[in-house]
Amino acid sequence: MKHSIGYLVASIFNFIGGICFLIAAVLQTEPAVAKYGFFAAAICLCVSGAGFLYTHFKEKAKN
Repeated sequence: MKHSIGYLVASIFNFIGGICFLIAAVLQTEPAVAKYGFFAAAICLCVSGAGFLYTHFKEKAKN
């Protein structure tokens, strides 16, 4: 149970981190390189967080 809760919390923080990077990318006024770097980080974190959440709920549905 602790393992499952830990993965769920980590995936939620991962997803929130991606959203924060996305907001930073949208509000960024610096050169394009930094802006696209934030977009790339946001996409990676959001996909990772969504994947973890999907795996968690898929496992939960099996049990």
